[in-house]
Amino acid sequence: KKKTYFIVETPLQILDLLYKQKEDVESKIGRAKKLMPELEMLERLTKERAKVKFYEGKEGLELIRKDIFRSGLKNFEEIFNINKALDWFPVTPGDHRQFYYKKRIKARMIVVYDPRKTIPKLPMFWQEERRYLPSEKYPFNADLMFYLDKAVLISLKDNLIAVVLENEAIVQALKTLFELAWQGADKYTAIKAQQEKFKKSKK
Repeated sequence: KKKTYFIVETPLQILDLLYKQKEDVESKIGRAKKLMPELEMLERLTKERAKVKFYEGKEGLELIRKDIFRSGLKNFEEIFNINKALDWFPVTPGDHRQFYYKKRIKARMIVVYDPRKTIPKLPMFWQEERRYLPSEKYPFNADLMFYLDKAVLISLKDNLIAVVLENEAIVQALKTLFELAWQGADKYTAIKAQQEKFKKSKK
């Protein structure tokens, strides 16, 4: 009637089991000793490990922002799709953008915008430089930012998914790509002209 009965094994069988477990452990120790030189070499080659953290949703991004606020950074770089970003995070009094301004954080921003629409107003950082790229030529449905020795990549398309990467070589490589984008964005300063050009091309 749905009852479970437990019966104690004989002591000899328990002893046999323990002996077998001992043999298995000794076998694993032997294999580990043979692999130790290779494992130590791999450890030396990968001494600088990449730290990667994943976050989801607005709650996850709030944790990233808190880490940025606590970091005491003085310079900030970012490339993001302004239309997508404001769909997820409309400007509100006292939001994270105002925090950056109050802390006098310098910033360089590459703003990817939809030339079919009026570019939304976005509060400026303290001593901010801003350049623009049209999304029809450079589709970018994300947000890539740098602070200290970390890079943050956020998907803004369908779901909010963020990756925080901490690795000197990889972050430096991404910053180099940002510099290339920054230099390339210099020719797209005439935003209104770009919008008019896009409208004419659709007629």
